Amino acid sequence: CRFEYALVNQWPDGFQAEVTVTTAEALDDWRITWSFKDGQKVTQMWDANFTQSGSKVTATAEAYNKSVAADGSLSLGFLASWQGKNAPAYDFSLNGQEC
Repeated sequence: CRFEYALVNQWPDGFQAEVTVTTAEALDDWRITWSFKDGQKVTQMWDANFTQSGSKVTATAEAYNKSVAADGSLSLGFLASWQGKNAPAYDFSLNGQEC
Protein backbone atom coordinates (compact mmCIF):
# COMPACT_ATOMS: atom_id res chain seq x y z
CA CYS A 1 0.00 0.00 0.00
CA ARG A 2 0.99 3.62 -0.39
CA PHE A 3 0.01 6.65 1.69
CA GLU A 4 -0.19 10.24 0.57
CA TYR A 5 -0.61 13.01 3.15
CA ALA A 6 -1.51 16.44 1.77
CA LEU A 7 -1.82 19.68 3.70
CA VAL A 8 -4.74 21.41 1.97
CA ASN A 9 -4.91 24.62 4.01
CA GLN A 10 -3.43 26.03 7.20
CA TRP A 11 -4.33 28.97 9.44
CA PRO A 12 -2.90 30.25 12.76
CA ASP A 13 -4.47 27.56 14.98
CA GLY A 14 -5.78 24.91 12.59
CA PHE A 15 -5.40 23.11 9.30
CA GLN A 16 -7.13 20.88 6.75
CA ALA A 17 -5.44 17.77 5.38
CA GLU A 18 -6.23 14.77 3.21
CA VAL A 19 -4.98 11.20 3.41
CA THR A 20 -5.13 8.92 0.36
CA VAL A 21 -4.24 5.23 0.55
CA THR A 22 -3.65 3.07 -2.51
CA THR A 23 -3.78 -0.69 -1.98
CA ALA A 24 -2.85 -3.58 -4.26
CA GLU A 25 -5.25 -5.91 -2.42
CA ALA A 26 -9.03 -5.67 -2.29
CA LEU A 27 -10.40 -4.65 1.11
CA ASP A 28 -13.74 -5.52 2.71
CA ASP A 29 -13.12 -3.10 5.58
CA TRP A 30 -10.25 -0.85 6.60
CA ARG A 31 -8.56 0.89 9.50
CA ILE A 32 -5.85 3.50 9.05
CA THR A 33 -3.61 4.76 11.82
CA TRP A 34 -1.02 7.52 11.92
CA SER A 35 0.72 9.74 14.43
CA PHE A 36 1.49 13.42 14.84
CA LYS A 37 4.74 14.82 16.28
CA ASP A 38 3.58 18.24 17.42
CA GLY A 39 0.42 17.72 19.48
CA GLN A 40 -2.04 18.21 16.63
CA LYS A 41 -5.63 17.25 17.50
CA VAL A 42 -8.19 16.12 14.93
CA THR A 43 -11.49 17.96 15.45
CA GLN A 44 -13.53 16.75 12.47
CA MET A 45 -13.17 14.04 9.81
CA TRP A 46 -15.12 13.13 6.70
CA ASP A 47 -15.33 9.82 4.82
CA ALA A 48 -14.19 8.00 8.00
CA ASN A 49 -14.93 7.67 11.70
CA PHE A 50 -12.04 8.59 13.99
CA THR A 51 -10.62 8.37 17.47
CA GLN A 52 -7.45 9.97 18.78
CA SER A 53 -5.42 8.85 21.77
CA GLY A 54 -2.54 11.22 22.43
CA SER A 55 -0.65 11.58 19.16
CA LYS A 56 -2.15 8.47 17.49
CA VAL A 57 -5.16 8.83 15.19
CA THR A 58 -7.27 5.86 14.09
CA ALA A 59 -9.65 6.25 11.14
CA THR A 60 -12.16 3.53 10.26
CA ALA A 61 -14.42 3.01 7.26
CA GLU A 62 -17.91 4.43 7.03
CA ALA A 63 -20.68 2.02 6.01
CA TYR A 64 -20.67 3.40 2.46
CA ASN A 65 -16.91 3.09 1.77
CA LYS A 66 -15.81 -0.16 3.46
CA SER A 67 -15.01 -1.95 0.19
CA VAL A 68 -11.98 -0.97 -1.87
CA ALA A 69 -11.13 -2.75 -5.12
CA ALA A 70 -7.68 -4.23 -5.77
CA ASP A 71 -5.35 -1.50 -7.06
CA GLY A 72 -7.90 1.01 -5.77
CA SER A 73 -7.63 3.87 -3.35
CA LEU A 74 -9.53 5.44 -0.49
CA SER A 75 -9.42 9.01 0.74
CA LEU A 76 -10.45 10.91 3.81
CA GLY A 77 -10.13 14.47 4.95
CA PHE A 78 -9.96 16.17 8.31
CA LEU A 79 -9.65 19.40 10.24
CA ALA A 80 -7.25 19.63 13.16
CA SER A 81 -5.77 22.13 15.58
CA TRP A 82 -2.08 22.86 16.04
CA GLN A 83 0.22 25.15 18.02
CA GLY A 84 3.85 26.01 17.42
CA LYS A 85 4.75 23.50 14.69
CA ASN A 86 2.66 21.49 12.25
CA ALA A 87 4.91 18.66 11.02
CA PRO A 88 3.28 16.17 8.62
CA ALA A 89 1.71 12.99 9.96
CA TYR A 90 3.93 9.89 10.02
CA ASP A 91 3.92 6.18 10.96
CA PHE A 92 0.99 5.22 8.72
CA SER A 93 -0.52 1.74 8.76
CA LEU A 94 -3.42 0.05 6.99
CA ASN A 95 -5.23 -2.70 8.92
CA GLY A 96 -2.25 -3.01 11.27
CA GLN A 97 0.39 -3.32 8.53
CA GLU A 98 2.92 -0.58 7.87
CA CYS A 99 3.27 0.46 4.26
